[in-house]
Amino acid sequence: MKFTTLHYAKLDRIAVATFSTPENLNGITEARLDELEAVLSDCEVDEELGALILTGEGRAFCVGLDLKLLDKAFNDLDYFDLVVARLNRIITRLENLDIITIVAINGFTRAGGFEISLGCDFMIVADE
Repeated sequence: MKFTTLHYAKLDRIAVATFSTPENLNGITEARLDELEAVLSDCEVDEELGALILTGEGRAFCVGLDLKLLDKAFNDLDYFDLVVARLNRIITRLENLDIITIVAINGFTRAGGFEISLGCDFMIVADE
């Protein structure tokens, strides 16, 4: 799979999804939502996997909605509702995975990024 906002790799029975847009503090964009959905779809069907780890590059795990997406959403409340519902479905899918989910929070996280982390079974936190 080819992604633009995250790196996704598997080693043995562990999948690792690393948010890879440190320039926007790994903010959530439509592309990130697409790619998270693809990762979850892969994890749901891969019977060899035992765990999924989510983490981020740079000084943040994820700061929530990207400022450009947030600006668009505040100007179109129907769009805002769609984005929030989509993020909620992603978090619900994460919670319902049959494998262990771990978020490795490096640096800070807030808003939707923190909500994503709450969808995981385990949370490991460091300030770097």
